[in-house]
Amino acid sequence: MIDSVIGFIALERMLILRNIRIVAAGNISRAFIGTLRLFVVIDAHVYLYYIVQRTMPGTISFLDYNSTAFALWSIFSSMTHKAVSPAVANPFNLALNIRWVNLFIADLIWEVTKALIAVLAVYAQFLMFPDRSIAPITHSPNMPLLVVTFVLIGAIGSGFGLVMHSARRRWPVVAATMEAMMWFLFVTSGIYESYVQLPSVIGDYYRWNPVMVVIEYGRQALDPGYPVGDLKMIYPVIMAGVLLVLGLLLRQSDVRGLRQ
Repeated sequence: MIDSVIGFIALERMLILRNIRIVAAGNISRAFIGTLRLFVVIDAHVYLYYIVQRTMPGTISFLDYNSTAFALWSIFSSMTHKAVSPAVANPFNLALNIRWVNLFIADLIWEVTKALIAVLAVYAQFLMFPDRSIAPITHSPNMPLLVVTFVLIGAIGSGFGLVMHSARRRWPVVAATMEAMMWFLFVTSGIYESYVQLPSVIGDYYRWNPVMVVIEYGRQALDPGYPVGDLKMIYPVIMAGVLLVLGLLLRQSDVRGLRQ
C-alpha cells in the first residue's frame, strides 16, 4: 500500500516536472508566462472596476470577483487545450502505459499552481492598497468548496478537450470551429456579468454553460454572501462526468487505432 502511494507520488512528480521542462524549453521563466499574463489580466480588471465603481452583487469585492473568475477560466482553458493536443499518441506515454488519470492530476496540479501564484500576487499587491474597499478582509473562504471548483473546472475542461480531440480526428472541420466554441464559452461564462445581474431571458441560456456555474460557486467560496440565484452545483458535476466518460471512451478508441 505504502509502496503504491510512493510510486504514485513519484510518477505525478515526474509528470509535473516534465510539464515544466516542455513549457520552459530551457528557460524556466517561460514556464510562468501564463502566470504573468493572468496576473496582468486580473490586476487590470480590478483597477478598472475600482475606477468605474461598478456595482457588485452581494458583498463581494472587486478583487474576489475577478480573481476567482479569471483563475478558473485559465484552468479550464489550459486543461482543454492540453487534452486537445495529441498526447494520446505520445510514444512516451504509450511506452510507460501512463494512465489518463495520472496525466490529469499532474496537469491539474500544475495549472492550479500557476493560477494560485498569479492570484496570490494580485492579493499581495492590493492588501497594501490604501483604500481597503478594493480588497476587504471580512470573512474566511470556504476552502472545501473552493477545492471542489478547482477540481470540477479541470474535469470539465479535460473532458471537453478529450471529446474535441477525438472529434477533430474524425471530422477535421471541427478544428476550424474550436476557437469559436472557446470564445462562446468564454462570453457565456459569467466572467463579466454574474448570473443574478443578467436579464432572465439571457440568464436562462447562460446557465447551460457549466463553466459559469462553477465560476459563480467559486465566487461564493470566497465570499459567502455572494448570490448564485437558482444555480445548482449538481449540473456541472453531471456535465463533468458525461464529458469525461465520453471523452475517455473516444480516447480508448483512438489508442486502439494507433496500436493496430
